[in-house]
Amino acid sequence: MRKTACRFLVILMILLAVDVDAQEHNPRSKSGRARREYYKAVQSYSQVDYTNALKHAKKALRIDRKFPEAYLLAADIHHDLKNYDSAACYYEKALSLDSETFVSVYNILGGLYFRLGRYAKSIQAYEIFFIKQQDQPSVEKSAVQTSIERSRFALSLVKNPVLYQPVNLGDSVNSANDEYVNVVSVDDKTLIFTVKSPLTGNQNHRNYKEEFFVSTRNADGWGKAVVYPLASGSFESEGALTISPDGNYLFFTSCHRSDGYGSCDLYYSRRQGEKWSPAQNMGPVINSSRWESQPAMSSDGRTLYYASNRAGGYGGSDIWKSVLQPNGHWGKPQNLGSIINTRDDEMSPFIHYDGQTLYFSSKGHPGLGGADLFISRLLANGQWSELQNLGYPINTHADEISLVVDARGDIAYISADTPGGKGGYDIYSFQLHKKVRPSSVSYIRGIVRDAKNRAPLQANFELMVLESGEVVVQSLSDSDNGEFLVVVPSGKSYALHVNKKGYLFYSEHFALDTTQAVHDVLMFDILLKPIEIGQAEVLRNIFFAHNSHVIEPNSEVDLARLVRLLIENPGLKIEIIGHTDNTGSREYNLNLSSKRAQAVHNHLIIYGIGQERLKYMGFGDIYPIDTNETPEGRARNRRTEFKIGE
Repeated sequence: MRKTACRFLVILMILLAVDVDAQEHNPRSKSGRARREYYKAVQSYSQVDYTNALKHAKKALRIDRKFPEAYLLAADIHHDLKNYDSAACYYEKALSLDSETFVSVYNILGGLYFRLGRYAKSIQAYEIFFIKQQDQPSVEKSAVQTSIERSRFALSLVKNPVLYQPVNLGDSVNSANDEYVNVVSVDDKTLIFTVKSPLTGNQNHRNYKEEFFVSTRNADGWGKAVVYPLASGSFESEGALTISPDGNYLFFTSCHRSDGYGSCDLYYSRRQGEKWSPAQNMGPVINSSRWESQPAMSSDGRTLYYASNRAGGYGGSDIWKSVLQPNGHWGKPQNLGSIINTRDDEMSPFIHYDGQTLYFSSKGHPGLGGADLFISRLLANGQWSELQNLGYPINTHADEISLVVDARGDIAYISADTPGGKGGYDIYSFQLHKKVRPSSVSYIRGIVRDAKNRAPLQANFELMVLESGEVVVQSLSDSDNGEFLVVVPSGKSYALHVNKKGYLFYSEHFALDTTQAVHDVLMFDILLKPIEIGQAEVLRNIFFAHNSHVIEPNSEVDLARLVRLLIENPGLKIEIIGHTDNTGSREYNLNLSSKRAQAVHNHLIIYGIGQERLKYMGFGDIYPIDTNETPEGRARNRRTEFKIGE
């Protein structure tokens, strides 16, 4: 119940007791001393002096233990002070003395029981109120019925608990301050979190500061956390961090900055070797004059989810998303809609590495009271699935705010204020029950280097689903070390392309089955060859049907890149070369490899490349690059390549 509902009873009593000597308005106590203490309590309460109000109310009750109005006043005071257990006790005592005059207290008590997690008693109180208010308008009765249903739903969650065995991450991570989990790296070796700690001295905006800390997993568990500094220009107002899947961009919230558009804005930094660039505001498309916070980046590196109370939402804070456009600008934020958002607060979105499973906190959806954690999945039609409460005891009658899930999808990290912790909100890990797990993912690492001098290169890379051509991620390798990391859902085949101006492009394909473990990382050492006469590169994503020279549709991307290379380098001449394995006769293989090379040659001509710039030939099985004794070796030997000619 809101504070105003509690105040209503006291205000009513104040109005009835304006003339202290009017017997018909006197509270029901035979003791004049008790009534005088009661009136002093009312006076103090009307002045929001809770200490004296409670002192006088308790004096009145010591004098007269059957004084219902004094119990109600004490209950209201405790309610306003958020001493909910005490408030419930005083309300119960008042009703034990008079359950007819103060019928509305049953409604207040139902809300209190719900807040305290006493769902059976909440149902009982609401039902008594409903029965006693049969003559009330249907709108009010409907609201009570809704409260009964929410209490029944909460009780059903408690009666059907889910697996939850939280483990405190220990002194290396947690402290007497509040710790809020932000990021667990895809390899599960790095934990980044926000620490909220008190500030001393003269502060303009608040009496606490927020800083990022990082802990690295070692053989003994999580190592001692250290400050994770940003070149952001702020000190006490950074929080809610997320990192792009390739590790190159960091997004976070900062408040009350001179370059901000609202109270809190989203900012980003770019990795520069081991450091981050000075933070930049994400601009007026992402940020508004209101509050933006809690960013979460999808594994495609192009979709940013965040919480905001900006205009156009459903009420309170909603979850929004923005998609990075081809021109490099962020698109207009889109509200995730009524399945996700309510008139109350939705916050702390976390989109899993699978790009489809969204976890978030909500005060508006049916749950156990306060803020609960929920899951929804992005469907093939672009809509979000119906929500599922993560269940009890993950959720309780207290506030559950933030949750992240590791790349495997089986271990979750939660911030919770749990008895027995280190103090305030601590970070815990636990095994996530199967019904609310995301899809499994793996990841690939690569390093891009110059083939001649082995120097690291910053190059464009793109990963796409081989069957559909859907782009999973587009980004750049690191400018200092040439490294990149890409998160990929299991159970699909992928094409990888890497290119840089002045070099031949690199292409590769691979498959990840559903049993691929997240730690079975695929490593690519990519050597880009300068565009020079005699340099050759395999077109690993050009495919032919068995014993056929007909190009299959999923070869289009490599062919398009070859066309682009020739258009961007108009003086370039190339030779298309076909190879086979040793299955079949030498004559058959020479003929098949030649026809396959010719098919690629003809495709390039169709797309406008002059015939004078092209040659083709086939070598059959003469030049293998792997053994022909295994299926994998034979597959590598069946290849099409191009060579820079004179």
